[in-house]
Amino acid sequence: MVASQGFEPRLIGSEPTVLPLNEEATDRAGAAESLALQAADSCRHPTLRVYGFLRIRSNLAVYNALMDNEIASLFLAHSSAKLEQMTGYLNACLARLSSEQVWERHGPHENAVGNLVLHLCGNMRQWIMHGCSGQADVRVRDQEFSVTEGLTASQLIDHFESTVAEARHVIDTLAPARLIERTTPQGRDVSVLDAIYQVVGHVQQHVGQIILLTKQMTGKDLDLTMPRPR
Repeated sequence: MVASQGFEPRLIGSEPTVLPLNEEATDRAGAAESLALQAADSCRHPTLRVYGFLRIRSNLAVYNALMDNEIASLFLAHSSAKLEQMTGYLNACLARLSSEQVWERHGPHENAVGNLVLHLCGNMRQWIMHGCSGQADVRVRDQEFSVTEGLTASQLIDHFESTVAEARHVIDTLAPARLIERTTPQGRDVSVLDAIYQVVGHVQQHVGQIILLTKQMTGKDLDLTMPRPR
């Protein structure tokens, strides 16, 4: 490397410099920006300045790629954990209901708890197992709402737990890079990320309904998070 008189350029080395990923995101972004500014300020020679800028761009590209991968991994881990949490909430509800109560309706416009459980399992199988894992689409959506009896509360728990376990396995083993792939569950063109996000939100929505129905049928609070003062 040739230096002009009175000037010793400080360039980034031949290997990409990757900032540590265990710091706060804002600190890391600020450190990367500071690094770029220091390199630009230290290089007064036009050729060396351009070279230094290109090296900074290369390093930041590596950094951004790693950050994208980390964010994707966090999304997958959180989605799996949220499904596990909702399974606990659903089990707490069904454990308090009789097999008659899980099929109780107060009108043709309502869905029983049992219907909602079957609906959630069908949705997960179509959007995760089929949409994200490529399994055959075996869902018959209308049957999820036409059933009026049959499965006991215990059988519904087993069915939901096994379906969630299968869905979580798909999510837990999914390569983060696949989140941007396209898929078509229910004939909708969405990304794999969209499909997972839809399922997690859908489960939370209907488990919330089941919590409300359980409180109404039992006349009791469930104390699922922080027990209410009594």
